[in-house]
Amino acid sequence: MSGTAWVILILLFNLIAAVLYFLYSFFIRRQRVKGFLISLIMLLCPLVGGLFLGLSSLLYVFYFSKQANLNEISFNKERVQVITPPDEITDLNTVPLEEALLVSDKSNMRRSLLNVLKSDFDNSLAAISAALESEDTETSHYAATVIMDVTAKFIKTTQSMQVEYDKQPDNTELASMYADYIYQFLETGILSEIEVKTYTHLYAQLIGSLYTHGRQEVKGQDYRRAVSLLMDQKESDEALMWAKRAVENLPQNLDAHLSLLKVYHETGQRERFLEALESLKASDIVLNKEAIDLVRFYAAAGPA
Repeated sequence: MSGTAWVILILLFNLIAAVLYFLYSFFIRRQRVKGFLISLIMLLCPLVGGLFLGLSSLLYVFYFSKQANLNEISFNKERVQVITPPDEITDLNTVPLEEALLVSDKSNMRRSLLNVLKSDFDNSLAAISAALESEDTETSHYAATVIMDVTAKFIKTTQSMQVEYDKQPDNTELASMYADYIYQFLETGILSEIEVKTYTHLYAQLIGSLYTHGRQEVKGQDYRRAVSLLMDQKESDEALMWAKRAVENLPQNLDAHLSLLKVYHETGQRERFLEALESLKASDIVLNKEAIDLVRFYAAAGPA
């Protein structure tokens, strides 16, 4: 067979292959544009175009079509996602808020109510974190909606607790839990300035109720939180009142002394600050690292 005959045979075979591939892509795979382009390449580049496309397909099948092993990918979220196992005991002991407030036994009521509040609070923070820290930019647009939803849940819970608190204002257990819940939410920093001011005053009122109905129930941490919140709102006179009460009622409590030092420092009362500092040094209170750092900062910084 002559060379010309071979060329004609190759061209004929290439034409048949191109037409068959076009018909297969057009009618069966429904890839009309891709089928047209590949068929055109095969027609314009006889044999070479077909061989090139065939070799490319084989390389793809053997090297690129395998499923990726997600465990070998360093940025795979499935490797670092922390899945918290369910707490069956807590879940079984968790009841609706209204029921928790009706439990007669104080210890059981406290545990039940804390479980309810902690569950709602933790779920809310998880939702906020997921919305604000998501790598998906589109998801971050929903952060405002999530925050509004969380805030609405917080307001609803505080309203329910306020109703119960109004019924029994001398219930120190309820007042303490109510105050703790408000403070924890204030710490999230998602409330507006007006809301922060409102709930700061409510927190101070609850601590005042505790002070009135059960002074021994007010812990140093409660005094310190009240002082810090009031100072943030520039309510230095009320903050000073609570700081003095703290030292008077808990003279051996570190938080009480730190509260008084904070007020004197931020209001520029240098002499009174030094007197309070000497009183702390003369006490038997053991300073932790945080306290030592704060005292050094206050002493070095001078009046605010």
